[in-house]
Amino acid sequence: MPVDRHPGISGLLEDRKRERARSYREFVEMWEGLRNGGFFEALEELAAHPPPGSDRQ
Repeated sequence: MPVDRHPGISGLLEDRKRERARSYREFVEMWEGLRNGGFFEALEELAAHPPPGSDRQ
C-alpha cells in the first residue's frame, strides 16, 4: 500500500478491512471445499465410533 495514498490510521483501517475481507473469502472457499468433499460427514463418523481399545463407549 503506498503511504501517500492512505496515510495514517484511516489508511491502516482500510488496509485491515481489505485484508479481513480477503481472508474471509479464502476461509469460505476452504470451508466449502471441505463440505463438498465430505469432510464433515467423515469427521462425524469418526467421532461416533471411537477406535478399538479407547476408553470411550
